[in-house]
Amino acid sequence: MADRSQLEIIEHGVEFWNTWRAGNPGIAIDLTYADLVGRDLSKGDFSHANFVGATLRKVKFSQIDATMADFCDADLTDAVCSYSDFSAANFTDAKLAGTDFFDTDLCSALFVHSRVGSARFERASLGGTIFAFTDLSAAIGLEFCEHVGPSGVDFCTLENSGSLPEVFLRGCGLPDRLIDFLTSCGPNSREPEL
Repeated sequence: MADRSQLEIIEHGVEFWNTWRAGNPGIAIDLTYADLVGRDLSKGDFSHANFVGATLRKVKFSQIDATMADFCDADLTDAVCSYSDFSAANFTDAKLAGTDFFDTDLCSALFVHSRVGSARFERASLGGTIFAFTDLSAAIGLEFCEHVGPSGVDFCTLENSGSLPEVFLRGCGLPDRLIDFLTSCGPNSREPEL
């Protein structure tokens, strides 16, 4: 369960939270299973925070630092995470339908069994980002991601996602032969004759 004293500090607002964090850099941030639905936590320092199992639906995380934060099994449905740093964040088993990652740093972030749904990725920075066992078919703006380096996309993600934008696949570093194969197996391709 979340640290009650930390939840009380959040109740006083983001500015108060940031001041407390600056004065207590060695304290682990434990917001596990916290219910923060609809809160405006914009401009907050949530780096290295533990949000495992937290309910964060419709939370405004705009312009935050969430580097290396753990959102495993958290519900971020319809959250606004734009203009933020989520580098090396863990989104394993997270619910992300409708989450807005517009212009967000997702380098080295981990999306494993993530329920992405209609999450928005326009201008998100990717590099070392891992997409595994994740369905990206309804994700918005993948073709507009900014690739600062290759990312990992596993076979299950490719299979579950169907036809992904070629520019996204190329930016992730998939080889041309694989991209050609995947596009030839798209929704309009015919079954090979035996």
